[in-house]
Amino acid sequence: MKVLNRKVNILSLEKKIKSPFLRYAIDYYKEFDSIKQNRNWNEYMQSLILELYEYRNSKLHTGMVNSFADIKLKETLPIIVNKVRWDLIYTCKANPDLSFKEIINLLTENKSRVKKQK
Repeated sequence: MKVLNRKVNILSLEKKIKSPFLRYAIDYYKEFDSIKQNRNWNEYMQSLILELYEYRNSKLHTGMVNSFADIKLKETLPIIVNKVRWDLIYTCKANPDLSFKEIINLLTENKSRVKKQK
């Protein structure tokens, strides 16, 4: 499989795209393009991490799990992990001189800047 390595401005194609699915994806993209949505995303991520921590503790210490949390985490975590993985890859490619620890610090600094703008 060949992957094209070129950047495309999705918003410039918005008027040409007729597919309902792709139109929905563009609308979704535009919603998350604001600082407010980034704040909401950060809050969601924090709640998801807390839920994962509680799920882990429940399973480890009591051997019981909440079936709803089980389904939710199995469906959402792979998506989140994939997003984090791509953020990491893009940051590594953009900053080839930095060490892995410096890359992690850079990603963390960028996230904390969004939080400080509240």
